Formats: sequence, C-alpha cells, structure tokens
Amino acid sequence: MTGIKGEDIKMMIPENIHLWELMTETADQLYSFVSGETKNRITKDNGLVWLLLQLFYIEKVSTNVIQKDFEQDEKLFDKIVKLYNEEQTESKDAFTLRDLSLQCAINHQKAHIKDVTNIKQRHPLIAASLQYAGLCYHIQTYFNSHYHSNVPTNSTLFSDLDLQEMTKIAMESQLRQDVVPYTLYVYLVPTKADIDTLGHSSTTYIKGGTLNYKLLDLLCVNAKHRLLQVIYKMMLDSELGPRYQSPASPVACVPPNVLDVVYKLLYSAPCSAELMVKEIFDKLRRCDKMIKMKRTGESEPSPTQLPDQNMRWLQTILQLMNYRFIRFLKYSPLSSGLLHYIRYSISYLENRQCFRSLESFTNMQMDVKLLRSLDDPLREKTIWFAESEMLARLTVCTISRLIKTRGQADIKTEQIHRVLSSLYEHALEWSPQVLAHFPPVVREFYQTPGTPRQTLSPANIQQIVGNQKSLTNYLLQGGDPATNLQYFSQTENQSTLLCVLWLISVLRRTTHCFHLASVRNLLLLIPPSRMATCVIDLMDFVLNVEYPANSQSLVFALLDEFIWKHQWINFNHVLFALTKGSGSDERNQKAEVMIEHLLDSSALSDRVSKWESLNVSHRPWTEEDYQEKLMDYLREYPEYEEFEGFAMNGGFEPLADIQPALQTKLPIYFGNVVSDFIVTLENVWMRLLENGQTRLLIKSLDRYGSLFRYHQCPLSFVANLFLYYHQSSVLADPSVRKRILRLIDFDQYTIASEAANYAQNDQDDGSAFDAGYFERAIYKLAKSLNPETCAPRSKPNLPERHFREIGSPAVEGIVIATLEIMLTNTPSNLIVKYLLDLALLRESHHVGVSALTIHAIGLLIPLLPPQVFIHPIFEELNQLIMTNVYLADISEPCRLIRCGIPKSVNGKYTFSQSLPDLTTTVLKDCMSARVGKAMLFPYIFNDYTFNYRNYSTNAPNSFLTLFHSIVHYSSLDIFGIFLEYFQTLRHSGKLITDVQLLYVCFLVGPALHRIEKLDSSEAEFLIELMYIVKQVTTEMDLKDGWTTQALEQSYDFLYHIRTRFVKTNELATQIREIIRSMNPPISQRLLRLVMV
Repeated sequence: MTGIKGEDIKMMIPENIHLWELMTETADQLYSFVSGETKNRITKDNGLVWLLLQLFYIEKVSTNVIQKDFEQDEKLFDKIVKLYNEEQTESKDAFTLRDLSLQCAINHQKAHIKDVTNIKQRHPLIAASLQYAGLCYHIQTYFNSHYHSNVPTNSTLFSDLDLQEMTKIAMESQLRQDVVPYTLYVYLVPTKADIDTLGHSSTTYIKGGTLNYKLLDLLCVNAKHRLLQVIYKMMLDSELGPRYQSPASPVACVPPNVLDVVYKLLYSAPCSAELMVKEIFDKLRRCDKMIKMKRTGESEPSPTQLPDQNMRWLQTILQLMNYRFIRFLKYSPLSSGLLHYIRYSISYLENRQCFRSLESFTNMQMDVKLLRSLDDPLREKTIWFAESEMLARLTVCTISRLIKTRGQADIKTEQIHRVLSSLYEHALEWSPQVLAHFPPVVREFYQTPGTPRQTLSPANIQQIVGNQKSLTNYLLQGGDPATNLQYFSQTENQSTLLCVLWLISVLRRTTHCFHLASVRNLLLLIPPSRMATCVIDLMDFVLNVEYPANSQSLVFALLDEFIWKHQWINFNHVLFALTKGSGSDERNQKAEVMIEHLLDSSALSDRVSKWESLNVSHRPWTEEDYQEKLMDYLREYPEYEEFEGFAMNGGFEPLADIQPALQTKLPIYFGNVVSDFIVTLENVWMRLLENGQTRLLIKSLDRYGSLFRYHQCPLSFVANLFLYYHQSSVLADPSVRKRILRLIDFDQYTIASEAANYAQNDQDDGSAFDAGYFERAIYKLAKSLNPETCAPRSKPNLPERHFREIGSPAVEGIVIATLEIMLTNTPSNLIVKYLLDLALLRESHHVGVSALTIHAIGLLIPLLPPQVFIHPIFEELNQLIMTNVYLADISEPCRLIRCGIPKSVNGKYTFSQSLPDLTTTVLKDCMSARVGKAMLFPYIFNDYTFNYRNYSTNAPNSFLTLFHSIVHYSSLDIFGIFLEYFQTLRHSGKLITDVQLLYVCFLVGPALHRIEKLDSSEAEFLIELMYIVKQVTTEMDLKDGWTTQALEQSYDFLYHIRTRFVKTNELATQIREIIRSMNPPISQRLLRLVMV
C-alpha cells in the first residue's frame, strides 16, 4: 500500500468552506474550556461529532472519560454515534474533514475499544461511518510515504498545496494525535539546512520551510496547540535561546518562518494558546525586573546589558507583538496592563536596537482600562516616562481619546489628574488648538500652571560653542575625549549636544566638517530612552534660530543629513517633535514648512517607493516571503541605531573595528523606518487637523494614505478620529473627510456601499444618506449582534474572521456602525430623528421592530458624541412623558382596602376587580374616555417582545426598551445627563398622572444598580424621584381610602428600593422632610420608607 498517490484520495470540500472558520473558532473555544474545566440536547450533525473529536486529544478527557467509557458500557460513545448524520456525507456541503470525524474518533481510541470487530453489533448506526475506514487508512499511508518520510530533505514539501492536500494533512492530524505537528516542526526547523542571517552576520538562523495559514487553520486544535508547544519549548526560551537539532555551529536566532507560524497559530487558536501567551508576558516581566536590578546594582555581577540570549529573546518578542500582535492584544484581557511589563525597560534599557521596538510597543496602548492600570499605588517607579517627553505626550493623547470616546465613567477626576501628573517629571504645555479637543477633565489639568522643562535658547548654545573650544575642536578634529565625555555624561547637558552640532553645521554650512567618530562617542552618552526628548529639544532649537535670508535650502539640506546620511536622529522622532502639540502659532507655521519638506524629501519618497515596489501584502498572514522583502529593502536602505553609518560598508557590517564597540546585534524580523512612519502619520494628521493646516493635510493624505493599508488597526483609527474631532470644521470639509475615509481598505470590511461610494467619489454629495441608509446600518448591526446567525461572511473577499482587524463580529459591527453614522454629512438632529422613527414606530414604520433592533440602537447611541446625540434623545423622552396619550390618564382607581394588584400572565396584565364607585372630583372627570384608556396602561410596561409578538407596541413601551438599552451600554457619564433631564422634567410641572409616575419608576429602577456607583448622583436621583411622587399625588388630590393601580405599583417600587433611602443620615433626613410635606394619607404610608 506504500504506492498510494495523492490523486487516489478524494476529499469532499464544500463551496462554502469559508463557513468552516466558525467551526474552527468554536472548536478552539471548546478545547480551551474543557481543557481548563456543559450539556444540551442537539440534533444529529457531523459538525457536532467533529467538535467533540477535538476533546479526544485532551489527556484528562481521553484518559478519565473516553477510555473509561470504552472499558465499561460505551454509553457516551453510543451518544456520539447517534449524532452522526450519514446524509451529510453525500450532500452538496459534504466535507470530509467533518464527515469522517466519527471514524477518526474510533481510530484514535482503537487501542481501548474492547472487541473492535463486533463494534457494529453493539452500535448498528456506526456501519455508515465504518465504510470510510479504508479511506482513513489510505490517508495515513499516504502521509507517511509522501510527507513524513521526505520532510528532512525537502524544504518546499508543504509549500503551494491545494485545498485537497491541505485537507488530507488535516485529516491525518485528526487520525493520529501528534504525527502532524512533529512533522511540521521538523519541516520548519530541519536538522540539515542552510544558515542565513537576519541582518548582521551574528544574527544566524537555520532556513526551513514555510506553512500556509489555510493549512494551519484546518489542523485540529490539538495539532495547533502541540506545534505551538514545541516551538515555544525549543525556540522561545528566554534564558537558553533557541535550541537546534543541527550539529552545525551554534545558531543564535529564531527563524522568521517559525515566528510566522507562531503568529498564524495564535490568531487561529487564541483561546487554547492563552496559557502560553501569559507565560511569555511573565518572562517579559522577569526581563524587565532584571533590567531594573542591573540599573540599581541589585544584581551581582552587574554587567550593563542583559545576557545576549535574553536580549535577542526580548527583541524577538517585542517585534512580534508590535508588528503582528497589536490586533491580537487590543481586545485581550492583558491589554490594559501592558505597560507594567516594561515599566523599567522603558527607562533603563541600553540596547538601542531593542529600545526602538520597545518604544513602538509602548505606544500601542488602546484599552479603556489604561487609566486604572497607570494609577498603580504600589509601583516603585513614580514617573512612568521620566526620560521621554514623546511617550508622555502620546499617552496623554491616548487617555484623552479614551475618555472622549468611551467616557470618564466612574473614574474620579482626581484619579485622572493623578495619572496625568505621573506621566512626566515636568509640566507638559499644550497649544490652544490641542486643548480645545481634549475632554474637559484633561483640559482642566493642563490649564493649571506648572513648571515646564526649560528649552534651549540660541544664545545659550552660541555661548557653549564660543566658550568651550575644547568641545568644538574635539567634534571637528577628534583628540582626547575625557573632558567632553564627563560633561555630556551629565543628563542636564545631553540635550545641548545635538543643538551644538546643528549650530556648527549652520555656521560652516555643512556636516562634512565633523570628526564622525568623535561625534559618535558623544552621542552614545545619550541613553536611548532620552533620544526622543533630545530630538524635541533640537527641533525647538532649530525653529527658534534666526537664519540669514535665503538659507532655507541650507536648513533643509542639513536636516536631511542629520536624519538620513548620518542617522544621528530618527526620522519619526523628528516628525513627532514638529507635531508635539505645543507652541505658538508662529512655531506651528514654521513647523508646517519643515514637515512639508520632510514629507516631500526624496530620501523618504525613495524609501516609501521601494517598500511599495516590493508588493508587501496588506494581509500579512497570506505572505510567506516577508523576510526576503524586508532584507531586500534594508540592503538598499540600511538603518543604524548606534550612529555607526560612517564606518559601515553600506550594509550590515562595519568596514573595521570601531570604538566604542557595537552592541550585540539583534535580529530584524519586521520593523523599518517606513513601517514606523505609518504609525507616526497618525500624530501628524491629527496635529494638522487641529491646527487647520488643510492644504498640507490633503497633500500628505494623497501621497501617503495608501501606506495606511499596512496599519494594523485602520478602521479603529478612522472611527476614533471621526468621534474625537466631530466638531472640527476641517474634518467637515468633504475633501478632507473623504481622503481620511480612503485610509480604509473597503475590501477588508462590510461597510455600506453608500459610504464607500461617498469616500471614493469626489462628486458624491452624500444624498444617498437618507432614512433608509441609517435604518440599514441599524439592521446590519442587529444582525452582527445576533448570536444565532454568528454574522457569516457577507462578501467573498473578506479576510478570515480570526485575521480581521476586529475578530468579534459584534464588536466589529459596532465600530462599523459608528463609522457609518459619523462619516455622513447628515445633521446629527436628523440622524437622531431617523433612529427614533425606527425605534418608536413613527413615520412609515407601522409595524414594530424586533427587540434586537432596538437594543442595537441603544448600543450604538452611547458611542456617539453625547452633546449632539444623547441630549436630543433625552429631550424626546421628556416630551413623550409629558405629552403621550397613554401616559396622560389615570389608571384604574380603587378603594385601598379592596385594591388588587394586577396579575401578569405570560407578560400580559389582567385585572380581576370591577371598577369601584368614584367619589372624588378628579376621578369623576372624563370618566368614560378615561376608563377605556386606563385599561391600556399595562401594555406600556409589558416586556417589549411580548407586545411586539401581539401587535401591541406603542411609543412609551418602545422608548422604555430603548432607554434601558442606552443606559445599560453607556458609560456612567450618561447619568449626569439623565439627572439633568430628570430635574427638567420635574420642573416642567407636567407630571400629573399616576401612570406618568409609574413610567418614571420603570425608567429609574433598572438603572439604579449603575447609578449607585456614583454616590452623589444616586442621592440626587432619589430626592428628585420623591419630589415627583409628591408632585403627582398632590395633583391627583385623592381622598382618604382611595388609590389607583399605578400608584400602588409605584409605592411597591419605593418600598423595594427603600434601603437606598437610608444609606446616609443626611439623605434619609431629606427624604423624610419631602414625605412629611405630602398629603397626609400619602405621607403616613411612605414615612416607613425612612424608618431605620
């Protein structure tokens, strides 16, 4: 049978195989759940057997459950057999990987099945599955002969496979537990192979084969997990470094193809790999602690650097996270605490190459819990970014964005101010344009005068150059460095060095005058953590110098040489320094000229053109030759971190030994100046937008907007930009608005065609954004929220779900819906009207909408700017309470002693009591009209879904459902707005009926568990509520012994929440005084509320 060929084995593969990604996602979650630590009656389906098969490979399940079942009565196995559906194997959607899972289960456990030859007699339904036993045998034989036997000698064995071959390999992973992952590992890291480098000649690795993500996705969860485990053990040990089987000389680095597989597998099976990710973060924390101990002298012996293998591991992990895992980490539980893993490294790490990766990693914080994470009272390091003004400023902007787009919630103002004060050791100044867009709590902090860091004046630098001849001579001619090394080793003097170099260059009109080795000696005294701050000081100095007339070209030429020729300063640091967010209008204008030059410079354009010419994929998981492209780019445009460019041969190796010696050279897997520039563009565009520099903004978007396709989170960036700057007149300009929207690759997302057309067509005036457009956006969001449909792929060219920017269809749907609302030129009040028309069944909506649709609206509205979206909703709610006919009348009156509580049967209220005699004037008025309406009031308070199914929807009931969705999903900030409108409602004087009062109780009740988190607001709500009770009962003027059904329910509600009235003595006293001022019968009944 060894002669079996691949074409002899036919795999059934459905046309809609993209649906399988839902199964792989579920399998990963199930595997993770059971392997860490539920039951339902379900129909026959081979997909269910396949999901259960994943559990066979978990040792505790296999040993303690399945093996014991086969040893005993096979009841569990019998249940699995009954799930098998033979018809699926012959349907148009037949899929061998799924449909042969029962046979795979038998194959996996055949050693434990007693009397396997008579299994058909014990389980007659298994006969249909056993007919495929021969096919399974053929697959195993074929894999052995074609793949397993050839893997040591064939480096392309698993390359360019079609779906048939991939499915056969995936079948083998199900048939035999560990054969496939071990075979694949040998393919990735062969024992006999060529050695290559990742840049410098010391960054060696063994070249192995590459694996397509589609093959990895099809493998069973255990195979993915086991392959990851082997890679982690052999390649990602932070202490020992990578371990190779090869007898060749020691190899230093992890192969890039192995990292590529780690990346693909972690996205494909994130749940089952969670433990490994946590362990990596623990190692990251240990490295951080080692760096701190070496800095403080706690570690003996105490070299200045981490051991080489630790440093390579750190560089490897930081690059992997920064350039491949931002999407993965963004919605991870770990995301809010990422800074804690590098808190000391960001200040004390001395390896310049690694620090560049670390700096980028620090700027990837996106989680709403970041504020609480930064306010760590137990941390030893009081200032987070004492050395880096750039990182401090970027963090302020991140915090501002999070507060403005997510709300301040229950984070107290003093806590936010405490965090802001702990970011940097000096006060940060911000321009009025930047402050205008900060949320009030952040703006308030920075409007308080502080002591900013001192800037370097041209006069001071001229004095240093004029007075310190030894410094000038050393920089120009070399010589004894002792005095200058001592001077610049002091932190306070380091920022002057770059300014001195600049001034000498301007005076001599060139940089060719320097003794470059001497310049390097002094620049190396500046720690990598302080370089960005020194560049900020340099650019402030450059902008402050008064140059002779017609010297602009000289300034630009010198700046290019500082950045590109000598690589003394990092291009992205320079761009940030020019757009740091502070300074006068004059500075902004000068900076704009310089930014334009930098963006137009041939040095940048050539690099970007080279990068684009390599056709690097916008979907990195589909690319298997990224490393070759990166090295191709770096060979043409090498990048140096230690100011050694003058001594290099134009590549990775120095021409001769240089002193001080170069640091340990680390592997380069992903990063370069262009990929970092993509992230820097975020800050550049935001500052241009704030400063109203529309011409340059449009120009830069046109030139470099296409690069944003390589950004890891373009959708999130654009959506947040529209939310953060929704009041900006610059963003309202269609020429800007459309260009920003074009940063999104519309092929990657299910964004409405009207939105895509509007963005891509300059002539589109937005007339397609009518009521129907907004309704479709809501219906699409509701569909993505529906767990029953799982939001299957709606466009054939969408990425696989787990590789999308946002893997959760619900979260992705929310972000897209937010953008679809915000990108339009439709006035916000009209959008609110469209949404309320849909929710409240107005205009053409005569038939109710599903409860899920109302929840979708309620989920979306809190994410929109509150001033223009939330406030109109509350205004509409108040108007409804005051004027709606259902609420305007009094409910069924009754004598107190005979008053029955309405009974609810299946959500519908019924009254068993006949209408009593009426003796008060207020109850006698309009009796006939009122009685008819009074019987309708229960429908207002029914479950919305019950009303919807019984065609009894009404505006108050719909609004109640919408309101509770809004307050449930919103930040706690919304309750300040709610209280404001609650008070307005009471002061209107139009709350006069018991049904209105009951409606108010229904509004407040479900929200109280959230309101109680805001101590002051809860008391204010309760006081307002009691004033409303007084207002309504006074207006109704009920005689002794009379009440109404709605009043009784309202009183019941008050007694239900009575513990809240006596939380504090002060509150209880206020409530008691309000109750005592009510009409006597009511007062007597309610006084017990505040009796302790």
